[in-house]
Amino acid sequence: MAANAFQVRPANLTDLPAYVPLHEAAFAGSLGVELGRRYVTEFLRWFISDSEALNLVCEGDGRLAGYAFGAPQGYNTRMNRALVGTMALATITHPQLFVRSGFLRQLPERLRHLVGRSKQATPPTPDEPPKRIFRLIGIGVSPNFRRQGVAQQLIHAFEEQAWRRGYEELQLSVYENNAGARALYENCGWQPMKSNGKVVTYRTEQPPS
Repeated sequence: MAANAFQVRPANLTDLPAYVPLHEAAFAGSLGVELGRRYVTEFLRWFISDSEALNLVCEGDGRLAGYAFGAPQGYNTRMNRALVGTMALATITHPQLFVRSGFLRQLPERLRHLVGRSKQATPPTPDEPPKRIFRLIGIGVSPNFRRQGVAQQLIHAFEEQAWRRGYEELQLSVYENNAGARALYENCGWQPMKSNGKVVTYRTEQPPS
């Protein structure tokens, strides 16, 4: 199927029955997925419903071929506050997470997000106002539609929507050993910006008009 046979559009709540299992497969083993289907559903619902977030799906042959979603830098506080009840219930009903590597280490940062004091936030400086940054949080393609240009089409549509909203820079984070994803982003013009030895942050800037 040619790339122009696919349609990219805003996600809506009726997409969730197909969207949730696709995201679970794309991010299998991640903390969010291990919190269970109810959490995944509410997580994706938030990105569909939040007025500042951006959530796109790509359709092909009447089926969900892929998706991409994101939000402005600093979204974590609003999202975690909205999902705190769902997250607490998911944690109680999935006690095995307490022995999961890294789970307990993430709790302090999540609590800081709830009160708006995340260490990840970059404070503004008087001589250099902060850029308006939008983050690509998740992207996934159905196995049935891989190697057909779906991911590239989603990234370009995501960029276009973010530029239209007035954002000056886009960022994303990816595991350093995920060579396939890194090649995809670099082929789309994103540049590595920093690495902590495990996760690489990529960026792209709005092209001159």
